[in-house]
Amino acid sequence: MCDYSIELQKNRPARAGELLTIHLFDTGTRGFISPGNPDTAVCLLPGTKVLAATSCPLVPIGTQGEFVQIDRPPEAVFGYHRDAIKFEGVEGGPVLLQDLPTHFGIEACSIPKDDEGDITDNDLSELKEALVAAGSD
Repeated sequence: MCDYSIELQKNRPARAGELLTIHLFDTGTRGFISPGNPDTAVCLLPGTKVLAATSCPLVPIGTQGEFVQIDRPPEAVFGYHRDAIKFEGVEGGPVLLQDLPTHFGIEACSIPKDDEGDITDNDLSELKEALVAAGSD
């Protein structure tokens, strides 16, 4: 759920519909926080559907994606990061959270096994259109 280097950081699971931003923790690892609460890491389950709420050179606003954890190769040295997002239409495979700029924002649209009611595909399409429209203003 959270990269190994922030597992000891105060953390909590993400909630569907929540806006999250990339934060650089004291450990040197990037992870998600809820804006206004930089002391608590927000962890995503693999399979969580996300939507880029802001843009960066790697990912345009409104791009849909899925949170994944990359398998650690046997030859990996200590410090290998595994948390990533596989964005639709972004070449080069999943984007490691380490490669995203601080303050890059996502919307956690649906979380696997979420009993609180995931956002539907129709809601996701409407949210994407609203974010793209807001980004062009």
